[in-house]
Amino acid sequence: MRLIHTSDIHIGAPMTSVLCGAKARERSRELLDGFAAMIRDGEAIGAEVIIIAGDLFDSERVPLRTVEAVLSLMREHSSLSFLLLPGNHEGEVVRSCGLKLPKNLKIFNTGWTYFDIGEVRIAGRSEIRQDMFKTLMIREGARNIVVLHGEARETGEREGVIPLRDASGLGIDYIALGHYHSFCEYPVDDGCSAVYCGTPEGRGFDECGKKGYVVLDVDGGGTKYTFRSQAKRTLHTITVDITGVRDGAEWEWRVNCAVQKIPASDLVRIEIVGRYEIGLIRDTDRLIRLFGHKFYHFEVNDRSLPMINMEDYKNDKSLRGEFIRSVMSDTTLSDEEKGEVISCGLYALVGEAIYDR
Repeated sequence: MRLIHTSDIHIGAPMTSVLCGAKARERSRELLDGFAAMIRDGEAIGAEVIIIAGDLFDSERVPLRTVEAVLSLMREHSSLSFLLLPGNHEGEVVRSCGLKLPKNLKIFNTGWTYFDIGEVRIAGRSEIRQDMFKTLMIREGARNIVVLHGEARETGEREGVIPLRDASGLGIDYIALGHYHSFCEYPVDDGCSAVYCGTPEGRGFDECGKKGYVVLDVDGGGTKYTFRSQAKRTLHTITVDITGVRDGAEWEWRVNCAVQKIPASDLVRIEIVGRYEIGLIRDTDRLIRLFGHKFYHFEVNDRSLPMINMEDYKNDKSLRGEFIRSVMSDTTLSDEEKGEVISCGLYALVGEAIYDR
């Protein structure tokens, strides 16, 4: 049997943490489009079950038309069984929406809920308890998959944490996890792994890198899983060190080298770091003009600091020297704050615009 493990789709999310206006609305629609594309992929590769390990929707107040669109997708693909675990974002929005649910949609309860499909038992629960694995009923002679949503650790450090050590040796073949938005896997015992499939689409720059879902192949020889990349757009945070940069042309060249291989459909944040020579004009607005049209979204965050040798200004009687000495001796400022103050002050002294960094 082939199954798909997905989670944290967050359909209905406003997508305004990075974008605004028409692009935010478009990106929000792409979450639903991505879910539809995954369903079509599932049919194409012969999957029979799609496990949704929580947070199919972004909140309990998602518009009714959005819920209906998702349920309609499920009805249209009746060859697939959808097993939905309510997550911490959506709650019981599907059960309580008042719409007729598709026959091929099954929902896990707060306690252990079991769905037997052929030679596979899929058990899940939305409530996380420290002793919950003691009451799990394994089906002998079958492949057993467990579905949970939350923070997984080796032991239950606190209430609400999934204690993976307690799952060891029980005969579980795979634990399908939701909650974390990047793919990662944890060995439970010799025959079982606990896997976060991650979110299918990154929503902000804290969700960079490849996104997708997991394909599970279950047969008499065991359970095998592979991550499949799906995201329409990938988010990238690129660090550019400007230490040693002599002028604006060189700083632009370094940024250009950093983004050359990134597809135009993606979202890019440039993090400017390093120490720059005093007098270097760092025009982030120009960078956005040069590169903004090349990507779906482009932004710059300048965290660089001026390279200041206090010996050079020890006997400098100019206004610049007095200003730098005054800032550097201020014990109430951090090094980063001192750098920002000095940068702004030096721009002002030479009559340059103070760029919004």
